[in-house]
Amino acid sequence: MASASQGKGQDTPREGAGTSEGSQEAMNGGWVNEGYQRWVEQRKEWTSGTRPAQPRHRQLPILTHEMVLGEKPFPKAVPLEAVVECLVEIWEEEDAWD
Repeated sequence: MASASQGKGQDTPREGAGTSEGSQEAMNGGWVNEGYQRWVEQRKEWTSGTRPAQPRHRQLPILTHEMVLGEKPFPKAVPLEAVVECLVEIWEEEDAWD
């Protein structure tokens, strides 16, 4: 009986709290939000209190128009700045940027 009371409330996800992969799959009928899982992992790094050494001027990844406009996920995390830069180039080429 004591073990049941110890675990009470720990298995139920709180609003805004991350869930384990298994429980998330069960809640979503087998579908897993991979983007959310990556966000949770990155958030742990952001809030860990230690900052990894980063170069002052990082080089943005090379993106093609097909990569940005396509439906496939990027092979690795891409900074929003790189995606916006690529979209602006596309809009300028299409004369859609005024």
